[in-house]
Parts: sequence; structure tokens; C-alpha cells
Amino acid sequence: TLKKAGINYKGVCPFHNEKTPSFMVNKERQIYKCFGCGEGGDIFSFVMKIEGLDFVDALKMLAERAGVQLKARDPQLAKQQSQNKTRLLELNKVVADLYHQLLLRHKAGEHARQYIESRKINKKTITDFQIGYAPNNVRRVQDYLQKMGFSQADLNLAGNPENFRDRLMFPIADTLGNIVGFSGRALQKGQEPKYLNTRETPVFYKSKILYGLFLAKNSIREADRAI
Repeated sequence: TLKKAGINYKGVCPFHNEKTPSFMVNKERQIYKCFGCGEGGDIFSFVMKIEGLDFVDALKMLAERAGVQLKARDPQLAKQQSQNKTRLLELNKVVADLYHQLLLRHKAGEHARQYIESRKINKKTITDFQIGYAPNNVRRVQDYLQKMGFSQADLNLAGNPENFRDRLMFPIADTLGNIVGFSGRALQKGQEPKYLNTRETPVFYKSKILYGLFLAKNSIREADRAI
């Protein structure tokens, strides 16, 4: 929250803990500066630091919010790739919501709820991490997703998230909170593998994702440490 202070705007710094506002934003020069911790820069460096993004991703995020279309070397290819990624993120969100509701409310998720209770996982954790349950009946999941407007081609491109069977589901989010993939934990003895992950897709690269970072990043920044 920023308040007018002369020619600047003033507020509590988001990069360190402070009670007295020392974070200044100058509208004319389009820069910010914290006189407490020394952080400063422009809108790009701010978004890069606050969201944990590189410059290209920060540029894309700001362009989208501002309604600016970034031009690529091959506009048609870039447009198709962008549409594919948006479609996959929409699909993953629907799947995560479906599995979450199956765990919380559906009869099919009863033994998954019993397992959750045996591991002493509380409701807040289930909600915060949107833990879910993938049923044995893959066909019903496919039918539901098709009713929601997703084709088999969409499912294939997303790594077929409908194919998880009888598993406790952990949605995997990027640093912006978009669901990009899933990890499913086996619930039956002898069920292999014990943990099954989404294969790599246009939005999911295992080596570039750290589970839970979206929820932890602000605390990590405030504490200036991670365990």
C-alpha cells in the first residue's frame, strides 16, 4: 500500500520487515527505492524480485497485464505456443479443482480421507496445498473434462492428468501459482511407482520447479533464509 508523500509515494517495504515506511516510489522517474534495506530499481526489477522471475518472464507478465502484445520472430508460432500454454494451465486448474473436491466430498475418496487422517494432515494443509484424490474410474474423469470443453488432444498435451488412478494428488504450481503438473502418491500396497509425476509438458519442466515455492517465497524473502 502506497500513500502520497510530496512528489513521491511512500509505503512499508515488501523486501524486509519494517514498521516505519521507508519504501519510496517516484512516478515521474518510474523508479522505487527503499532507504531501509537499499533495494531499488524499476518496474521490471521489482516484479523480478517480488515474484522470483527472470527478466523475460517478468516482461511477459507485465505485458499481459498492460494489454501489450509482445512480438516474436515468428508471430504465428509464438501465438500458438502461448495459446497452448494458456489452455494447459486452464486444464490443470480444472483437474486440480476436480480432484480436490473428490477428496473432500465424494464417496470414492473415502479411503483417501482415511489415509489423510492417519497421516495427521489437517484441513488447512489440505486446502492450502489443494490436495486431491484421483479415482480409479478414468473414463468418468475424461467425460467430465470433455464436458468442460477439453479435447483428447488437450489432455495428451498436458501429460494426461486424467490417467492417475487411485492416488492422493498433489498439484504442482509455478512461482505465480499456476498449476503446471501433478504428483500422485500410491494408496494401495504394492502399487507402483509409489509416486507418479506428470511427464514434462510445454508448461512443466521438472528441473525448473520447486514444490511449494509459490506458498513459501514471501516467507523466505522476509526471513532471508530457506530450510
